Amino acid sequence: MISSNISNPYSGSSNIVVSSPPTTTTTSSKNQKLYDVTIFGATGFTGTLITRYLIQRLSSLVESDSDLMVSGRRFCIAGRNESRLNELVMAHNIKMSDKGRKDLIIDVAVISKVEKGPKLLELTGNTKVLLNVAGPFIACGGLEIVDSCVETGTDYLDITGEPEYVLESAQKFHDKARENNVKIIHCCGFDSIPADLGTNISLFHVKNKLEELGISQTDKTTIVTNGYLSLNLPGFVSYGTFNTLVTSLENYSVFSGKKTSEKIVQKTSDKKGSYSKRGTQYHAGLQNYIVPFSTSDPLIVRRSNHLIGYDTSLSENTENTFEYNNYLQLSNRYYLFLMIIFFMIMFICTRLSFGARFLRFLYSLKPNPTQKERDESSFEFVFETFGKVTPANSTDPVLFKCKTRMYNNNDPGYTETAVYCLDSALFLLNNSNAARSNPGVLTPSSVFGVEQCKEEYLRCLGQHTTLKFDFVEFAHAKGSENPSLKKEVEKFLKL
Repeated sequence: MISSNISNPYSGSSNIVVSSPPTTTTTSSKNQKLYDVTIFGATGFTGTLITRYLIQRLSSLVESDSDLMVSGRRFCIAGRNESRLNELVMAHNIKMSDKGRKDLIIDVAVISKVEKGPKLLELTGNTKVLLNVAGPFIACGGLEIVDSCVETGTDYLDITGEPEYVLESAQKFHDKARENNVKIIHCCGFDSIPADLGTNISLFHVKNKLEELGISQTDKTTIVTNGYLSLNLPGFVSYGTFNTLVTSLENYSVFSGKKTSEKIVQKTSDKKGSYSKRGTQYHAGLQNYIVPFSTSDPLIVRRSNHLIGYDTSLSENTENTFEYNNYLQLSNRYYLFLMIIFFMIMFICTRLSFGARFLRFLYSLKPNPTQKERDESSFEFVFETFGKVTPANSTDPVLFKCKTRMYNNNDPGYTETAVYCLDSALFLLNNSNAARSNPGVLTPSSVFGVEQCKEEYLRCLGQHTTLKFDFVEFAHAKGSENPSLKKEVEKFLKL
């Protein structure tokens, strides 16, 4: 239940002042809602970083109102532990009250149990955008929160990396979200902003290069993109991230064989089978070993490109196809061996009745990543795109290859995830093109990666992250041109 409805931890006295906003249980206009953004799960490791990032943005408004993304907005943090929520924002709220800026105070909402009902409907009904950072999402009421957001007309974002959770959400709520004009945008953290946005930018780069050659996107096209992720993590992941991994492995046998509607997830690998899907091997170009990496990234990227329209393979009137595969880069065989052993142990343990509990207990004894460890973390995503396009007025296909990379020199999993998700929520509120995008269960690129939004969204992220993107290479061949490139692309696509 929600304790004391919505509470304001400080409003000029030493006592907690409680306000009682109107209960909302049905779909209503977003303009009538009390809060612009509510962060649910704010006291977790990542939730705390997001809240601190929000406090930093709000505090800057004391000196200048130049941060238009947060200026004039009202915020609330929510979770199960009232004392921890109050502790998180108390110092900020006292400071803002002392400076006469009560408009910058962050309110608190306490909900002790996440279940569909009046209390959860009240929480979601009082906010325009709910940002859910309480994972594992499949086990912590994520679907109930999505259901409540759809019913109360509240846009929803999260930082999940659980494919099974995204599948369930899309199957259950996509149609209803469209009817209620609600946007459900999953995977707005490190899973899967870099992979989704990086692939999106790569494909639009390919599109522009092909148009320079006089080739239209509507021509018969086959495209395969491989994303190769390299991580530099001096420390370990947080307990919440580890718990999510364990939960995903627990649910693997349940969801791996579940049939999904083609309207929800594009099964291009079942449909084409015409490309070379790499297993564990050495990649000479990267000078690293590559291992197939099952995260939410492939699901999100494929769905993005179907929703945006770049991939139209579900249409009966076209033969355009797109496929995305995800890989992890490892620098030597030693790390490759360790990773294989690690996941074998994890998988075996999660098949046992006590194994998952034992893993969680062991990992709970380890501290979360320190600030120093996070500061020394970084990532690089290399995207290789191979394709064949046959112009409408020709039988001679054009083969092409594009290489791009996305990288940063800051902690991707937590520090920059805080920026990705909060800035995405703020962008949805402030950008009219994003706000007008089609409703439903969506992906980051299908909302923020469309041509009307992309440049501004990248500028928005670039102000508070070290995220960078480089175009490395684009080459094409037609007829007898560039035989080495033709051989490489043909081998990859198995033409």
